[in-house]
Amino acid sequence: MKLFTKEVKKIVIDDCLFHCIIDQTPENETISFKIYPSKTKTSFFSIVFLGSKLVHKPT
Repeated sequence: MKLFTKEVKKIVIDDCLFHCIIDQTPENETISFKIYPSKTKTSFFSIVFLGSKLVHKPT
């Protein structure tokens, strides 16, 4: 069970400020994690987790 839908945090990497947004939607299994530079906000890094649909099979 997911406890929240969106959380915003500020993080500092190499003296540069970034906004980190973790977005969970209770209706589905996806969780998105995005990091934006605080000065420009024109580009971002995104990771999407698929929850129970993600299956890891070791080789």
